Amino acid sequence: MCVPGADQKLDPTFTEALWELYSDATKLSVVYYPANEGEHLYESRHWPNFCQELLRIVESKKPNFHCSEKCTITEIRRQHKVKGFFQCHAGLWCYAQPVEVDGKAIGTFVVGHRRLKGREGESKKALERMLAEYNIGEEDSDTLRNLLEKVDVVDENTFDNSLVEKFSSLERYIIMEHQRAEIEHQRAVDFKHEAVSLAHEFLLPIQSIVADAENLFNEAPDKSEFKDIAEDVLQEVTKLSFIAENIRGNVLEERDKYRQEFSNVNIYRIISDTVKLFRKQAKRKKVIIKDPVEKNVLPPYIEALEPHIKQVFFNLIHNAVKYSYTSTEERERYIAVTCSSYKNLD
Repeated sequence: MCVPGADQKLDPTFTEALWELYSDATKLSVVYYPANEGEHLYESRHWPNFCQELLRIVESKKPNFHCSEKCTITEIRRQHKVKGFFQCHAGLWCYAQPVEVDGKAIGTFVVGHRRLKGREGESKKALERMLAEYNIGEEDSDTLRNLLEKVDVVDENTFDNSLVEKFSSLERYIIMEHQRAEIEHQRAVDFKHEAVSLAHEFLLPIQSIVADAENLFNEAPDKSEFKDIAEDVLQEVTKLSFIAENIRGNVLEERDKYRQEFSNVNIYRIISDTVKLFRKQAKRKKVIIKDPVEKNVLPPYIEALEPHIKQVFFNLIHNAVKYSYTSTEERERYIAVTCSSYKNLD
């Protein structure tokens, strides 16, 4: 399938597969003319040599000419809803099938370009009129007359109009699904913009609360109820800040295609900071989070995106605490975070 223009409302890949089936089954040519005067697309096989030679000869006299220029296709494009058999300017017969979406024709499929049985004389007369109109020389005229005689003569039933209609219905369905997908995509894009805006609006007051909570925690007397409450507030708003920042960062990365910056990430530090956020929540369930840091071992570093690594451990430890059963006298519950490292031998 040749697709001269990029601004097509059809899906070229689907159209190619669909109309190759029709062309192979009927051995007829297939061409699509958009209603907006855009470039047509066509199945490159099963076109008579007559059509190719005709274009070569006429284009030498009139550049940018195509055989539909002065035939019924002009009316098809203007009326958008013309359906049925017609004779092209050069004398061959075609069948037109409009493609409509929401009651509006977006284009027309034309199949055929053959001589019709019992109407061969009409094809000859049409060709002679065209030869005279374009002042085609005798040598080229004889070539076209001979090629016309070699064009297959077919019965009208060969066009299989019901199959053309079914294929056009499939095209309409695919177009409507594409339109629906585009609408959903736009909604998703709008939602991402809104998510970034909301996350940013949330972050500003949350970060302010985090700062206030840190001050309260630092100023509260040790081992007092006030310090305990301040610690709770600090941990919860820190979690909210982390979640909001992750939402904003992930959406910005996807929406704006940010260049991802890899760096050396200290795994122990991220795990320790995350454990601090959930240790008190785990304590309420009498669940112990074991300290993963090995004091006498150099902390492992990995080359990674630090925000993503933070999110991984945040989700892991959060879910571990959230879905752990409460410890009992018979059975102690604990959460262990194991982080192994090895020396790079390179």
